[in-house]
Amino acid sequence: MTALRGAACTLALALGTAHAQVLDLGTLGGARSDAFAIRRDGLVVVGSSLTASGLTQAFTWSAGTMSGLDFLTGGLTAEARGINLSGVIVGYSQDTLGQERAVLWSGLSPLDLGTLGGNNARAFAISDTGTVVGWAENALGQRQAFVYQSGALSALGLDTSLFQLEGSEAYGISANGRFVVGKALSASVLGETHAFVYDTVLGTTLDIVPSGNSIAWAATNTGVVGQFASGSDTFGFHYALGSGTSTQPPSLAGGAQLALGLSGNGLFVGTETYLGPGGVGTVQHAWYGTATQATDLNARFGPAQTLLTATGISHDSKFVVGSGQFGSETHAYITSIAPEGDGLPLLAAGLLPLFAPLTRRRRVATNRKDSH
Repeated sequence: MTALRGAACTLALALGTAHAQVLDLGTLGGARSDAFAIRRDGLVVVGSSLTASGLTQAFTWSAGTMSGLDFLTGGLTAEARGINLSGVIVGYSQDTLGQERAVLWSGLSPLDLGTLGGNNARAFAISDTGTVVGWAENALGQRQAFVYQSGALSALGLDTSLFQLEGSEAYGISANGRFVVGKALSASVLGETHAFVYDTVLGTTLDIVPSGNSIAWAATNTGVVGQFASGSDTFGFHYALGSGTSTQPPSLAGGAQLALGLSGNGLFVGTETYLGPGGVGTVQHAWYGTATQATDLNARFGPAQTLLTATGISHDSKFVVGSGQFGSETHAYITSIAPEGDGLPLLAAGLLPLFAPLTRRRRVATNRKDSH
């Protein structure tokens, strides 16, 4: 435990002294865009943007360019929610009837993944092995968590002694495809929704926050992040797979805190909403941190931007994405919190992939030194 705390403090101190920039990703012509996920290597961002005609369109951003993804035929709204290392994107799009359908983009055109007998579905995440998770309505119109693999969509096999299948939703999956996370109605506590972890290898289910209402938003191969409610308060949490220990990052200002993303070395990102100066109004700020330290992401920049949410982080903790206030509009952004230099100008210019192999070799050598 002491070693883990020391590592967390070292990481926090390194991040606290890092140089940082922020890039406004722009829009597809409208007044708003939101970033929901970043590819593990940090080179591609996905989300949604308003268009000049007022539609909400899914987008992909890389090398300084935002590109719109196609709707299902007749659709007017679409969002990209997840992306894997191969560049396959998942999310949802409306169809001709105005129904929401879970979709997969392996190019610009979406593939309808189907439902569980109902009308609507949304996909939220995809593993590097190609497994998609989300929720889909059954024939009674009830939401159920699903997995989509090998061309087939099926209900997630949660343990019914712990959870009700109806009312379950999956939001994240680990890169290796083993752990699926989300929320579901408790089978034992009437009216409560609990965060779950489903192990696709062992076929087992864990109720990781068995009191109050909670949601697990994202998973890596070793951990889970989310939020839980205690009374009228909301807190972020991290759950370590394997040890089963839970930790809660410190609050920025005693507000409602959500942990939305997790890197490979255990850095959390999220958002917190709290009372404004003098207790008037509310303030929403993006944050990043560990089990022992939380830092307002806005503290790294001047007054020109207010970063509202941090929704995703690259595997190496170098890049963070979310939504922020840029002038009078809310736009998607990407920023760097890497100690070795932010890399954003190279990323925006499309040059970063040329330097990535050298960066990776240097990082591996450093990790080997630290492990002895």
